[in-house]
Amino acid sequence: MPFCRDRGAISRNPASSGPARLWSSKILGSRSATSCNRKRIKLRSCRPFIIEVLIATALGLAVGIIAVVFYNYFQSRVERIDAALRIGSSRVLEALTAGRRVHGA
Repeated sequence: MPFCRDRGAISRNPASSGPARLWSSKILGSRSATSCNRKRIKLRSCRPFIIEVLIATALGLAVGIIAVVFYNYFQSRVERIDAALRIGSSRVLEALTAGRRVHGA
């Protein structure tokens, strides 16, 4: 494959950039995830990195779930405050308009 020889070529492989590239370069022991070396990847060499990725995923899920819980809590609180302000403002407006009617203005 000639496109693998050129490191400057644009690859359509999503594993050729970002965290996937760093992770795969640890496993493959090469600089690029799209390199054409045909080494067999043994499970023993992958285990520490798979464990690392699983731990990072679990931590990300935990943080995400906690963030959603807090977001829902504060969102419901804001909605209650908004409803209370709307009710209060409508009562004030009703009192003002009733006062105008009584005083003939």
